[in-house]
Amino acid sequence: MEFDLFTFIAEIVNFLLLVWLLNKFLFKRIITMVDAREKRIADTLAQADAKEKSAADREAAVQTALAGMEARKDVVMAEAADQMKALRETLGIEARAAAEKERLMWLAEWRRLRLEAETELAAGISGIVISSLRNMMKELADEDLERRVVARFITKLKTDQSLFNDLPRVPAFEIRTCYTLDPHQEKSIRDIIAARLNARTFELTTRQSDLFGIEIIAGGERLAWHVDDHLEQMRFVLDNAIRKIAEAGQPVDSLAGKEDSR
Repeated sequence: MEFDLFTFIAEIVNFLLLVWLLNKFLFKRIITMVDAREKRIADTLAQADAKEKSAADREAAVQTALAGMEARKDVVMAEAADQMKALRETLGIEARAAAEKERLMWLAEWRRLRLEAETELAAGISGIVISSLRNMMKELADEDLERRVVARFITKLKTDQSLFNDLPRVPAFEIRTCYTLDPHQEKSIRDIIAARLNARTFELTTRQSDLFGIEIIAGGERLAWHVDDHLEQMRFVLDNAIRKIAEAGQPVDSLAGKEDSR
């Protein structure tokens, strides 16, 4: 086979041109997209770290306040005990009852202040947790994920008749989603509502939201299967759980019994 120098050089030039085109129109865009994604993730992690540090500082401040109130409680208890002893010796049973009442008022005030501090701490913790979850869900939210949520919602509509109990039987309904509803899913929802509630008119709308989900609105009532609602329910449950844990300790009023046993 005869060696063709011109063909060989042309092949090299074509190869170099192909590499240059790929680098200019493909590789650089991919690298730019990857860099942007990494920066977005790094920013989210930095925000989470900052919120975690803020929560730790806030918790430390509340713990310091609680320690101060605990020390003040001991002083108040000692003062009240001394006052009761003196009143027993000088004024008798009536004076002792008055001193006991005053001491219980002091204890009730201390318990109120402690509960306020613990409630503030609980609200701060639950707020940080829900905010972090919201950021994570926002990062994951897309049209495909909403379609999965809507598919689960359609399954619930087909199997759970009680979901329609709060919706009035009116002819017009609004179906609201964050992304444009899939035509097949739209038809399924229309057919179910038409069969269950005799609806005839439907309005499809989308709303600006960081997350995803679906709502059916009729006559001022709404049936929602939305991440925002679930996060708010989670915040309520988390607040109550932290508050119950805080209140599960020894009641302050029980300290009065210890004084009486002296």
